[in-house]
Amino acid sequence: MGPDGFVSDTTHDTTAALHRMYAARSPVERLKMGCALYDAALQMVRASLKEESSNPAALFLRLHGPDFDSATRARIVRHLQKMARG
Repeated sequence: MGPDGFVSDTTHDTTAALHRMYAARSPVERLKMGCALYDAALQMVRASLKEESSNPAALFLRLHGPDFDSATRARIVRHLQKMARG
């Protein structure tokens, strides 16, 4: 278990070294890295959805669905479906 209470297979020394490497980068570089990671995750989600990859509601549910209560989630999905129909 890591210091933050999460299970981790990364040693403390490696985690500390990575933290130092990231901290040494400029804020702009860290932002670019975060954006690249998000883009990579989005590509993986799209690939896992196969034929639904162009469905904004399916992408929303996979990426952000658990972050909302069921009523809010349903409202957002309805809006995305309406937007997709044009």
